Amino acid sequence: MKRTLLLFIVLLSLTGYSQQTWMRWGLQIETDLGASIQEARQTLTCTQHNLYDFGLRFRMGGRFYVGTGLNYFVSSQSLAAGDSACDLKHNYLGMPLRFGCCIVNRNSLKLRIETGADYRLSVYISPNDWNIRRDNDMLNRHAFSYCGGVGADWGRFTLDATYRQSTTGLLPNSTKGEGRFWLSAGFLFK
Repeated sequence: MKRTLLLFIVLLSLTGYSQQTWMRWGLQIETDLGASIQEARQTLTCTQHNLYDFGLRFRMGGRFYVGTGLNYFVSSQSLAAGDSACDLKHNYLGMPLRFGCCIVNRNSLKLRIETGADYRLSVYISPNDWNIRRDNDMLNRHAFSYCGGVGADWGRFTLDATYRQSTTGLLPNSTKGEGRFWLSAGFLFK
C-alpha cells in the first residue's frame, strides 16, 4: 500500500511539474523488427531472439526537444559451440537520451525526427546449462548504441520507428555490434 501511495504521489508531482514546463511524459513499449543477429567469437556463435522493452519516457521542450527515460529490456539468446548449446534470457535496464525536432506541429498531430544514444546495463541472466552469470566475463555487462528515427504523436498516442546500432557486440571481443530496426508505441499522460 505504501508503494502504491508513493507511486501515486510521484505521478501526481510529474503532472504538476509538466504543466509548468514543456515536459511530456508517458509509457512506451518497443520491439525489434529484425531477424536474429548472429555473432561469432572463435568457435562460439550467439543468436539473439525476442528483444523488446517497456518503460517511462520523458520529453522536454517544444519544437526542439530532449528526451530520456528508463526502460527494461527483455531478450533471449541461443549460444552454440561445437555440439553444445545453451538458451538463456538476458535482461537489461536502459536509459536513452534523444534530441529531436517536430517538423510538423499541429494541434493533434506532431511528426518528429530524432537522434541520440542508449546505455544498457545487464541486470538478469536466467539460470542456464553453461553457468553463465552476470559476474563472469562470458557476456558484456554494459552496452552502448546510437540511434536515429522518425515518430508521430496523435493526441496522446505515439508511434516511432528507430534504427539502433550497438557499438559493441553481446560477447566480449566481438568484432562488431548489431544493428536493429525498432517499432514502438506509447501513451502520453501529459
